[in-house]
Amino acid sequence: MAQGTFVNLDFEGALVPDTPPGSNGGVVSANIALPGWVVLPGQFGEVYHNTITIGSPSITLFGPNWDSTDIFQGRYTVRLATAFANTGSAIAQTGQIPANAQAMLFYAQVFNMDVTFAGNSLPFFRVGSGPNYDIFGVDVNAVHGMTGELRFTALPLAGGGFGGVRLDNIFFSDQPIPEPSVVGFFALGALLLGWRFFKRKS
Repeated sequence: MAQGTFVNLDFEGALVPDTPPGSNGGVVSANIALPGWVVLPGQFGEVYHNTITIGSPSITLFGPNWDSTDIFQGRYTVRLATAFANTGSAIAQTGQIPANAQAMLFYAQVFNMDVTFAGNSLPFFRVGSGPNYDIFGVDVNAVHGMTGELRFTALPLAGGGFGGVRLDNIFFSDQPIPEPSVVGFFALGALLLGWRFFKRKS
């Protein structure tokens, strides 16, 4: 379905030059690495390309010639890194959520993250998984058709430890996502059935 006025939600609009497999792309302008997105804090203005940093907040664009375990789909995946000093990083853009959207989904490896729209936190929960990522869903019924800033923020871990988020393939859907309670009850039911089966075999 249409993705409202948001752009480059799958990060495939990157204009960075290709690098040889396994090589370091260095530092590139955020405008060419993540067209349509703003990187935060604002002093960044630049993102890393095929480079991992430790100990400082940073944003990295992985791809296309990079470890396949870091690429969730397509050619590019984004990493938001936090610092030991309780500092996070974020990407954001302003747009309109499609009027018929019921859910927003995205692929991610999440340690600690906040998703907001127009300054309001959007609860998200795991609805599936892929080979090297989880699929998360957000109910957007309360904000569909609205215009505001969509922001993904990697938050520092408790105690100030180093953390981060790998993020890819953000998209809106006109299909509802299951409520957390439904997912939880299904998992509990599967667990109980498995326990009864194991007990009978014993």
